Amino acid sequence: MNPRFSPALRAAADARETSGIEGRIRLHDLRHAALTNLAATGASPIAVMATAGQPD
Repeated sequence: MNPRFSPALRAAADARETSGIEGRIRLHDLRHAALTNLAATGASPIAVMATAGQPD
């Protein structure tokens, strides 16, 4: 495991345990959830794409 990701992976595991979610959570799942929530708040598609790091 890349040590640079260790704190994020530990935080994800802690959040999973706290929330009672069963199974595995990948960092990609968290990224997808964050972008989905951003879009749900009414952010423009351009803002969501910029947050995701996508080119215009």
